Amino acid sequence: MKKRYIFAFIIFSFLILLIGCVKSENKKILNPLNDIPIDSTKRIEFSNLTITSDEKEIGRSKMVTDEIDIKIISEYLKTINCVSSTQKEKDPDFKISLIDNVEKEKSYIYSIGISNKQIYIYKYSDKDSIFSVYEYSDTEVIEELRKLYNDMNYKEELLMKK
Repeated sequence: MKKRYIFAFIIFSFLILLIGCVKSENKKILNPLNDIPIDSTKRIEFSNLTITSDEKEIGRSKMVTDEIDIKIISEYLKTINCVSSTQKEKDPDFKISLIDNVEKEKSYIYSIGISNKQIYIYKYSDKDSIFSVYEYSDTEVIEELRKLYNDMNYKEELLMKK
């Protein structure tokens, strides 16, 4: 009889432990960049903020105007899956700004900052700008963006000296 109680207690404890370990998080997976307005984007400023050289600049930028390259960048951004986050935004490794004009003065549609495990998005409009922070789990995002940045044959522009 005593063995039955001990065995039942062990089974019950094991089930409680198993349920506690398997508790799922109900975070909804989102594609916040799925609605990027490609048709109204005339150019993309693709900034790599991790580049430094002998000139000690803080990053370099490429202004992308080719429609094919704009499409390649936007198609990649649309594939990034995220979950909402309440964390404060981090300094980005890459900043991607969608611009809807070709004049010297920039008219932004979106600004997307991408750092390790985090994306923040500014969506500009005439009335209110919307700011959102997301977390992503794909470990290859930074590396894929680095490849995209390096594959583009555009002249880099110095962003800012230290």
